[in-house]
Amino acid sequence: MKFYLGYLFFLVGIPAIILASSCKKEKKAEAINRVDPILNIVATLDGSEEKFYADESTLKSNDILINFPSHLPQGSNQEIDLSKVKLNITFNQGIKVNSNIPALIDLQSPFVVKIQNVDGINEEITIKANIEKDANEFKISKGINIASWLSAPKYTGAQRASFFTEADVQLLSSLGFDHIRINIDETELWDASGNKIRAYGFDLLHNAIKWCIKYDMRAIVDLHVTRNHRFTNTENTLFTNTTTEPAKFVKLWEDLSDELKDYPNSSVAYELLNEPVSASGAANWNRVSALAINAIRAKESDRTIIVGVCTVAGGVKYKELTLPSTHRILATFHYYGPFLLTYYGAQSTTGGRKDIPINYPGQLVPDEWITALPSNWQTTGRSVYNKAELARRMKDGFDMAIRLGVPVFVGEFGTWNVTPEPSRSNWYKDVVAICKENNAGYTSFDYKGFGYSVVNEDESRTLKYPGIIDIILDK
Repeated sequence: MKFYLGYLFFLVGIPAIILASSCKKEKKAEAINRVDPILNIVATLDGSEEKFYADESTLKSNDILINFPSHLPQGSNQEIDLSKVKLNITFNQGIKVNSNIPALIDLQSPFVVKIQNVDGINEEITIKANIEKDANEFKISKGINIASWLSAPKYTGAQRASFFTEADVQLLSSLGFDHIRINIDETELWDASGNKIRAYGFDLLHNAIKWCIKYDMRAIVDLHVTRNHRFTNTENTLFTNTTTEPAKFVKLWEDLSDELKDYPNSSVAYELLNEPVSASGAANWNRVSALAINAIRAKESDRTIIVGVCTVAGGVKYKELTLPSTHRILATFHYYGPFLLTYYGAQSTTGGRKDIPINYPGQLVPDEWITALPSNWQTTGRSVYNKAELARRMKDGFDMAIRLGVPVFVGEFGTWNVTPEPSRSNWYKDVVAICKENNAGYTSFDYKGFGYSVVNEDESRTLKYPGIIDIILDK
């Protein structure tokens, strides 16, 4: 009997031993299974205490995204600087880190951490910055002006409507332009009594903006000429008649805001005035622009407003421009220097002559041809222009934006079509390169209808100067 019971216990014990052994093996197997390497990441910027966290959906992968706003402080015009980021990384137990993790990391590019997981397998973890899209950010790079349509229009009525259509926007988008600057004149959108002109006025403006949105382009609405200001004047009643004219200007922008406020802030921006000019001083423009900015802000808190620099007695007063605020402000200036080159062949430069040799880069006009120029252009003709000289002359515009703490773009640049090659192409290449080197967007002048045009005015919209278009698009 004792023997039988002992034998029974032995038989029962064998499965138990086997089961226990199996459990130990399973536990041993579990102990060497791979684990998720990182439990948590907290990022801070150098000099800041604000914390940024990883996207939780990526923490269990080896491609981890840390969420950052596009601008810091949020809502400002200051793009976030990810060149010096401190990472506080919590690894899972048993993870062996084989990489050196510096105190400050440049997260403008992905950062790779090498580790050995608990199963002994070597792995790489890639940490990337995920820049959250700012729904109100108006971002532009390469654009073109739309002139001769709602500003100094070449046509009226139905001809005006057919001059610039959806097909034009589709073409520009397909070529690689990301925005257009729509020049508008007060006389084309408002009658003398201040009433809005719909047909062939505001209706066309709305169409253009809707086409831009459809083809993923941005639109700048540029108030080019008003009844109290024209950029070719030496002085304007907008600045000399302070009793009534500034209020009229502000009313135009209140009307425009009422018309356009429902368009996305990321798609449409307002440019207050093209090339403000006041012989009696830049302070006049600072005063009037502040009135307009505050009026727009009362209606649209996050619309991007573009402010140009004032010209006084032929000099562009970059250092004198002031702003009431920098929130959603974009500064702009234009560059057409040297005018002898960019306006070559005009009566006002070469006396209308198109046989005078002109060179860029280098001395603009050969010595033996200097006397063929009008006397007031002979000194310029002897001058040497190259990329370094252009950059020196454009520097004040870029420095203006740095001083004000706002982004900048070059709203107009270009040459007349009769400017000889290869000087013309060489000039475009250098201006585009200078803008890129200064992180500035740019908008060439212009699309069609005038002496700077790059496309023909035929139904098929053939490219008049495809080489120039490629240069503008930096292809």
